[in-house]
Amino acid sequence: MNTEIYLSQIRNSNKLSSESIHQFVQSFSNAHSWYKHLSNERNGTFFFYFLPNDSDFIIKYTWSNSLTKSWDDNYVSEYERDEAMIKNIMLEYSIPREIIECGKIKLSRYIHNSFSTVMKSYSENQARKSLVELHHEEFVFLEQHLNKLNDFILGA
Repeated sequence: MNTEIYLSQIRNSNKLSSESIHQFVQSFSNAHSWYKHLSNERNGTFFFYFLPNDSDFIIKYTWSNSLTKSWDDNYVSEYERDEAMIKNIMLEYSIPREIIECGKIKLSRYIHNSFSTVMKSYSENQARKSLVELHHEEFVFLEQHLNKLNDFILGA
């Protein structure tokens, strides 16, 4: 698929509803065990993008930190690794760079739903946020990010 075909197909699609994005984030936050490889900080680099699917489109993502150790050894910095990931997505799906860059986001392990049900405090210091609060913040952060990406591609 070339970039013009991609843009034509995606812009002829229906804009995702906030509810659809919420459902995607709910599903994403339950997916896999990749969250175990993230820290408490927003250090996991994810790239979210849309792919045409009939008259609609689907949200896809890739996580640059999930690359194999041999891949990571080829890059001296996070910037180089992310650039390689952007180029891979551009090549595979013909998505324009600015859309891929707009879809880039850093997440912490708290995006995963396993933290939404933990009722103990994040730390003994009661002034700090609970795991539930941290999960909710990450969840809302991703939801807002995907809504902005949706607006960026398909207009407000």
